[in-house]
Amino acid sequence: MSVAVASCSLIDFDFDDSLHDGCTMRMTRDSVFVMLGDTFTLSVDYYPQSNGVNAVMWSLSSDTVVSVKDNVFTAVGPGGVYVTAQSVTHGLTDSCYVSVMEWEASPYTYPSEMIFYARVTINGEPFDPSTMRIAAFVNGECRGVGESRSFSGIDYVFFRIWGNNILSGNKREIVRFRVYKSDELLCDYIPLGYYFDGETHGSLSDLVELNY
Repeated sequence: MSVAVASCSLIDFDFDDSLHDGCTMRMTRDSVFVMLGDTFTLSVDYYPQSNGVNAVMWSLSSDTVVSVKDNVFTAVGPGGVYVTAQSVTHGLTDSCYVSVMEWEASPYTYPSEMIFYARVTINGEPFDPSTMRIAAFVNGECRGVGESRSFSGIDYVFFRIWGNNILSGNKREIVRFRVYKSDELLCDYIPLGYYFDGETHGSLSDLVELNY
């Protein structure tokens, strides 16, 4: 268990009487997703308002997944961790579960590849590699990570997805695309799925539309 103290201002340990009995504190998110190596922040809300008193102590269920310094968290290892905030005033607590992801595909495990040329849109925004990532998954396993490319003024995302054309019992693999937005700590699957067929899908003149 590791503990750090963080605040938007200097912590005053002469507790503020403006936080009266019956005040509650909640973290603004119950769970978040982050990518390995990313930094992020978490916050809490007080009810009723705390009149500026917002100092909290952070505790981590594991310091091998996430670290914290000066109220900034860093994803240091893949896995999951509970982050608990405890208010300096009145000892109110709440927790958030942080999932740290590492998207990598192993091409040497599978005999076939499937190519996608795609236009990716997330919540109405065109794909921005500075804040967005997208990868292909089969049964929760990463099989290919999208690469942002541009050619002759055409912006697109290129995928090389690894897999098996046919599994035992003639059960075909289904490829699903998962998107990540670092500025929203959001990670989710695009509803549309594709059977793995070892073919090329889309082209620079006819991009596959992947919309979340």
